[in-house]
Amino acid sequence: AAPVFAATAVPVDKEYITVQKDYKETLKKIQAGIVDKSISNIDIKYDGKLVSEYGISGTKVSELTDESVKFYNLVEAQLKNMDDGDTVEFIITYNTNNKFYSKAELEDLKTQLENKVVAAPATNGGNGAVMEGESGKAKSADRSITGSDVYDFVIVEDSVSGEWTLKAEPKKASELAALNAVYKFQTSFDDGTSTFAGATAFTVTNPTTQVVKSSKSLNLATSLANTTGQVGDLVTENIVPGTNKAVSVKIINAKETTIDIDSSTSTSAEDLAKKYVFDEDELSEIYKVLNSSKGYDGDKVKLVSGRYEVVLYPEGKRLTTKSASSNVDNSPVKLVLKADKVKDMKDYIDDLR
Repeated sequence: AAPVFAATAVPVDKEYITVQKDYKETLKKIQAGIVDKSISNIDIKYDGKLVSEYGISGTKVSELTDESVKFYNLVEAQLKNMDDGDTVEFIITYNTNNKFYSKAELEDLKTQLENKVVAAPATNGGNGAVMEGESGKAKSADRSITGSDVYDFVIVEDSVSGEWTLKAEPKKASELAALNAVYKFQTSFDDGTSTFAGATAFTVTNPTTQVVKSSKSLNLATSLANTTGQVGDLVTENIVPGTNKAVSVKIINAKETTIDIDSSTSTSAEDLAKKYVFDEDELSEIYKVLNSSKGYDGDKVKLVSGRYEVVLYPEGKRLTTKSASSNVDNSPVKLVLKADKVKDMKDYIDDLR
C-alpha cells in the first residue's frame, strides 16, 4: 500500500514563492537551516500532494551536514525536471531558538566585548582608570580600559557538536601585571591627592574560561561589569526554545518577466491587469509599504542597486472577461517590477489594484 503522510501540525505563518531556475539557491538556504539546527522537519509536496516527511534528528554539525545532503539528493531531480505548471512545496518547521551561532554572529559579539569600556578615564570625584603622574600622584588615564585589556576572546569549534563557540579567556597574570604597571582603577578620584600606588590593580572575578554557545544568549549590557577594578564575568542566559513555527516555500516552473516602469516601452499596468489576476490583499500590503517613511521593507518591496523592486506572482488570467487577452501563455509567470522613484512604483501598483 502507498505510504500515508500527515502534514505538519504547526500552522504555516508565512509563504514564499520562487521559480524553478533558482531552485539551487533555494535548496542552499534550506540546507543552511538544517546545518545550523534551526530546521527540524520538512514536509515535501509535489503538485499539492504530500509525498514525504523529512525529519532532521542530528545534533552535531557533521550529522546535520549529512542530513542536508540527503535532503538535497531527495528533491533535486524533481526540481531539475519540472514541467510547465509543476509545483514543489516545502513546509518547513523551524525554531531559531535552537540554532547554532554562525561564525559571523560570534565575530560581532567578540568585537563588542573587546571594545566594551570597563573603565573610562577617571574624572575628579568619580571612579575610573588612572595612570601615574608626577611625584607618584595619580592622573586621569589617557584612554579607556576595555574588555580586550583583561580578556582574550577567541572563536573556536566545539569539540563535541562542531558548532562555533565564543570563549572568554582571562589574560595571563603577566599580561595583567603589564597592564597594571601603567593603568589602575581609582575610586573617588581626587586630582592632586590620589596616588597611583594607592589605586587598585585590575583583576577578573572569574579566572576560568567562559563560553557562549547555542542555547545561551549573551547579555552584553551586564557582562564585564566593573565598579571596583575587578572585572566581572560574561553574563549568559538560557534561551527558552518556545514554540515551533512553519513556513511554506513553493517552487514553481514559471517564466520570469522584468518590467522597467521607467521605460517608455514597458508594459502598462492596465495591460497587465487584462492578462492576469493579482492578489488584491497582497497589492494593498505592497502599497502600504510604498507609502511608509522608507518606501521599502526588504521583503515585499526591496531596494536593489538604488531602485525599488517588487516581485509578483499573478494568480491567473482574466480569460472570462471581454477585456482579457485570449492569446496569453498559460504557464505561471514571475513579474519583477523595477522603478527609480517610489512614487512611480506606487502609481503602478495602484493601477493594478
